[in-house]
Amino acid sequence: MQQKNHSLILTINSGSTSLKVGLFDCENQTFILKGNIERIGLAQSFFRLRNQEDQTVIEECFQLKDHDEAIAKLFGFLRKNKFDENLLAVGHRIVHGGLLYSEPRLITSETVDNLKELVAFAPEHLPSQILAIESFRKQIPHVKNVGCFDTAFHRTIPFYARWYALPKPIRDMGIVRYGFHGLSCEYVMEELKKTEKEKALGKVIIAHLGGGASMTAVYNGQSIDTTMGFSPLSGLVMETRCGDLDPGAVLYLVKEKGLTASEVYNLLNSRSGLLGISGISSDMKELIEDTTKEAEQAIEVFVYQAKKHLGALVAILNGLDILVFTGGIGEHSALIRKRICENLDFLGIRLDPLRNESNKETISKENSPSKIKIIKANEELVIAQKTFKLISQGSLTL
Repeated sequence: MQQKNHSLILTINSGSTSLKVGLFDCENQTFILKGNIERIGLAQSFFRLRNQEDQTVIEECFQLKDHDEAIAKLFGFLRKNKFDENLLAVGHRIVHGGLLYSEPRLITSETVDNLKELVAFAPEHLPSQILAIESFRKQIPHVKNVGCFDTAFHRTIPFYARWYALPKPIRDMGIVRYGFHGLSCEYVMEELKKTEKEKALGKVIIAHLGGGASMTAVYNGQSIDTTMGFSPLSGLVMETRCGDLDPGAVLYLVKEKGLTASEVYNLLNSRSGLLGISGISSDMKELIEDTTKEAEQAIEVFVYQAKKHLGALVAILNGLDILVFTGGIGEHSALIRKRICENLDFLGIRLDPLRNESNKETISKENSPSKIKIIKANEELVIAQKTFKLISQGSLTL
């Protein structure tokens, strides 16, 4: 495989059994390769990368016991094709920055130690992200690693939206609303500025609907409220996460039914949401194709909660200029977009059925007071740009 002699950024979004990978050309501001390593630690792992022309450049199945082996496999490919020779840095998506991190940072040993202290804030995400960071630092110690925090975009949320009604000593422990999907929101806002210059600085709601789901209210380019809170567990119904839940229900399960903290954690994160309601699947596409009452009930709860939170954020913004759908469900499910937007004419939301079914970029009617748009998520591009900017500026302090 031939490659030009440009400076490259590798982007990594690490999950417990996966690595989402991107290779970014800093000079042309474009991706050279994108792909995934899936089923790490499980039977039949696979590695797939595609180029700018969406052609498959590698697709292999094998057994990978951990992230170290997965990253070794990735670097074997990069070295074979000489991409490693021009690698400037590795940019990592880090879900939670706690109270410590609100800007991209060079990852040092101290940063890793700090992230380990935050694991309890996001135990579903941070452990695998730390594993990936440590593996890269071990395998290619000469290449810098940069952390890009999903919570950073929401640092502008005012105190009255950020605080829970808890005593100050508890808030000082870090128990406040952080918000997530921030890298996705940043990409959406940059895209809106290109096509909707005036409205982009107005009242915007970003509906990131996927495996994890959230909505964010943005005014004058800044996050002012969002549905996720202390953890990525709260807010909207998600694939396997419950979304908003009365804390009294958790206390009841622990005190009266004898569930352990681990059992409650597993219940709320892995056995709830669309999967929990339907008992069939966590995949929205599968539920839409299913004809059972249980599948429809799961969809109905998802749509109802999304519509309710959307209305609340319109109230917070005192109106709406643009509604953006992004994420796997938001980008691909015309039915879910339609059902969320139904009967919201009084909020200025008027969906064009034909545009919606065709997945056009703008799916609102011509006379809709609020524009409705679909923007494909691209968190990797934001990570690459932030990493390159930090490295090129030499801003490498903690």
